[in-house]
Amino acid sequence: MLLSERLWFRQGNMAQPDGRRLAKTRLTMNRVKQVMGERFTAFKEMREERGEDYPKAAPAYNDADLLLVKKEGRVVLAPVDHPSAMQPTAAEQKRAAKAGQRFKRWRDRSLARKASRAAVPEEAMAYAFRRPGTPVALESETTQN
Repeated sequence: MLLSERLWFRQGNMAQPDGRRLAKTRLTMNRVKQVMGERFTAFKEMREERGEDYPKAAPAYNDADLLLVKKEGRVVLAPVDHPSAMQPTAAEQKRAAKAGQRFKRWRDRSLARKASRAAVPEEAMAYAFRRPGTPVALESETTQN
């Protein structure tokens, strides 16, 4: 936050109201890190004196149970049974929608073809698909004679 404020003031060619604020924050954070380090060292020494040896905790999930999930522009490792892992991403939803549209167009075309074939009499189909040069007598011609 401080760095973004500093950048904002620099871009506007303005002086930062409290220029030492960033340096003070840096000193405070260094002091916090130093104290945490001292506490950790003291805790470690105390544990060694008592002879306690804590085993490392086993991870809750192994690599096979985790998968990458895209959430809000970030890629996150999530357990397989987590709801966010089960929900399809926007790209997957888009792909599925396109596939559904293709299927609907194909289905509509095939139904239209079937309907047009059913509407045409069988003798006309035989006449349309005859070999060139072979005469075909239609039923209507043979019944009139």
